[in-house]
Amino acid sequence: MENVMGEVAKILLLIVACAPILYWLSKIVTSFVLYKLSPPHYVAMQFEDKEGNVRNSKVVDVSKDKNFYAVVAQIYKNSQHKEGNT
Repeated sequence: MENVMGEVAKILLLIVACAPILYWLSKIVTSFVLYKLSPPHYVAMQFEDKEGNVRNSKVVDVSKDKNFYAVVAQIYKNSQHKEGNT
C-alpha cells in the first residue's frame, strides 16, 4: 500500500509540475492558429497638409504589424517630401 501511495504522489507531482508548461504551450498554439486563420484587416489612411487637403491616401492591410509600419513610414516620407520638408 505504501508503494502505491508513493507512485500516486509522484504522478500527481509530475502533473502539477507540468501544468504551467502545458498551459503556456496551449496558449501559444491557440494564438498562432487564430492568427493564421484570421481574415485580413484593411484600413484607409489619409495624410492631410496644414490646409486640410489630402496629401496622400492609401488602403493598408494592418493584419501584420510589419506591413503596417513599413507602409506608414513610406507614406509619411512621401508626404513630407511633397511639402519640401525633407
